[in-house]
Amino acid sequence: MKQAADPSFKTYAKQVRANAHTIAQVLFKHGYKLQTDGTENHLILWDLRPLGLTGSKVEKICDAAHITLNKNAVAGDSTLSSLTKMSLANNQLPLSSPVVSESVLLPSLPDQ
Repeated sequence: MKQAADPSFKTYAKQVRANAHTIAQVLFKHGYKLQTDGTENHLILWDLRPLGLTGSKVEKICDAAHITLNKNAVAGDSTLSSLTKMSLANNQLPLSSPVVSESVLLPSLPDQ
């Protein structure tokens, strides 16, 4: 709570949200499907089914690049029959921008 009370935390939190918004806009601009068509916080729910990828595969690739992700099931995915299977082999990739925000101001970067 001490960290959250520090005025610099408010600046940090605003940058986290701005970075998440920028990531969502760039993904959407490039034709990727987002579960929520954008973000209002630090999470981006990226539907990987149209790409034929799973969250597990992308998570491993990003781990190799020192990018930490987690994965969730996509609403309406009928290929998974149970919550356990959904947690192991899902097709939705939530991205979170706080770690990126510690070193990068994404809204100031050109679209790539």
